[in-house]
Amino acid sequence: MGSNAPTTTVTLLDRLRQVPLDNDAWDEFIRRYGPRIYKWCRRYGAQHADAEEIVQIVLVKLLYHIQHVDSDRAGRFRAWLQVVTRNAWHDLCRHHRSIHGQGAGGDTVWELLTTVEAGDDLVAELDDEYDRAVFEEAKKRVQLLVEPQTWQAFALTVIEGVPNDEAAKRLGIPIGVLYLAKSRVKAQLKKMVRLLSEPTDD
Repeated sequence: MGSNAPTTTVTLLDRLRQVPLDNDAWDEFIRRYGPRIYKWCRRYGAQHADAEEIVQIVLVKLLYHIQHVDSDRAGRFRAWLQVVTRNAWHDLCRHHRSIHGQGAGGDTVWELLTTVEAGDDLVAELDDEYDRAVFEEAKKRVQLLVEPQTWQAFALTVIEGVPNDEAAKRLGIPIGVLYLAKSRVKAQLKKMVRLLSEPTDD
């Protein structure tokens, strides 16, 4: 048992707490828990794309809250992770319901930004000329608001369809940081799409 100590959950979380951008630790964490989070989501009834989305959401939450996660016992951490996963799934379901059936301009872009996964070509999915124009304008504005590397993480994976692990290697960042960057850009784009789609008084 002692020979397994360096790879225990507690040790792994301690490494991430001490050095949140430890690339090797993040890779090990994702190999160990990514499939487990995905399996939980599928058990809850999530489709493949939603399950992949929730894996990213949960990893981003962990990155934000790693300093406060209880890692005294592996079982306690797994229980926390499962609760976070379940809550993320419920939040995604509520969001899907809230946008279902809305017909205002920009809703297609909004929904795609919520559900699109790495490997999908977001621009190709925007068939409507208005949606494409809204997205292109939102892209220009958001790109000026975020750090270049943050934008590159989003552009490579979501727009160009580069796999997450390959994009992380190209940019020289841990995959957890890549997920966080994608999340930030998507949040900014959603806000910008809504802003650009609001009716004016002209």
